[in-house]
Amino acid sequence: DRQVVPEMVQLQLEKRGLVQRQSADSSLDVRILEVQEERSLALAIVLLPDLAPELAVENAVRFEPEPFTLPLPQDRLIVWRERQRLAMTISRGRDPIHFQVLSAEEVSDESVNEIRCILLQLESQHMINQLLGLAVWGDFTDAEVELLQQGLGLKPFRESLPPPSLPATPSKLLPPQVSIL
Repeated sequence: DRQVVPEMVQLQLEKRGLVQRQSADSSLDVRILEVQEERSLALAIVLLPDLAPELAVENAVRFEPEPFTLPLPQDRLIVWRERQRLAMTISRGRDPIHFQVLSAEEVSDESVNEIRCILLQLESQHMINQLLGLAVWGDFTDAEVELLQQGLGLKPFRESLPPPSLPATPSKLLPPQVSIL
């Protein structure tokens, strides 16, 4: 039953210590990406409690995670820079199945290993399809792209970061700092 999936996801996140019981509804959004017989693939988006002050905009009526605003290529690992740090998302079909801002600002052996660990975990959980390639959006040097290609074993293609557009289905996310304004 699709209606109980968000509650089940909330309980699993609490069990794993990723959210607290008293967390506001606005800090979690659950999207059902796929339904197969007795199983559902749900994507849980959790906002961390700390929000940069410049993001608490008084007249914000909608808060959308960036990967949902971008036209994602099918079954790819996508890497770009977000506020000077590396960001990545992995698409399953054209839906983002995982996204995060990495700890590094530059492509290095450490950042490639961080991405590899994420991929291994998602592969072991059968969460991602066979990746068709690596999309590198924005300004990356040839050496950075080559390091990504060799470290991840994916064929890269480069292009500029596409312009965002709001998705048809709005998220249920609204950071607490914004909701109280």
